[in-house]
Formats: sequence, C-alpha cells, structure tokens
Amino acid sequence: MWKLGAVGRLYVIVSLLVLSAELISGPLPELECPEDCDCHYFRINWVTDCSESNFTEIPHEGLSQNVYILNMNSNNVTEVQRFPEDIKLRRLQLADNLLTKLNRES
Repeated sequence: MWKLGAVGRLYVIVSLLVLSAELISGPLPELECPEDCDCHYFRINWVTDCSESNFTEIPHEGLSQNVYILNMNSNNVTEVQRFPEDIKLRRLQLADNLLTKLNRES
C-alpha cells in the first residue's frame, strides 16, 4: 500500500475534484436565436440581444424558451404581445422604443 503524506493526499483529492468537474460539466448547448439578433451565454444565462435592429415587434419566432435576458433597446416596438407561458424570461429591456402603453396580459 502507498503511504501518502498530507500534501500527497491533498494532491489526490484536488486531482479527483478537477477530473469530476471536467466530466460533469461540459459546454453549454447552443439555443435558438431570432434572425437579426445576437445570442450568447452570460455566466449560465441565455441572453438574446436584438437591440438596434429596427424591430417593430418582439420576435417570438426563434426565441428560445430558455432566454433569461431579452434586450430590445433602440427599436421601433409599439406594443408588447403576450409571451409564451413556458418562457424563462426574467429581464426585458425596452428603452428607446415607440411604446405608448403596456397591456396587463403582456
């Protein structure tokens, strides 16, 4: 049997932890992204950036249900339609648009 000192045991433990983390974690999957938008992960959250793209409405087609942040700043959005119920959206950015009112159902 091997006799390991404290440093040797610590090295083995750290090595096993690193190996376990490599096996468990992997690359985050690419998710859907609407045309004319830029999509990426920020930490573990899926971000869809459709800013400055001349949208007149929020693009529901191609919008991942896992989107966490949706940036619609600097577009021509006049109205916000109801989002699908299964969407995970937590932040909707709508600065510099043509909104005149928001419906309670949106």
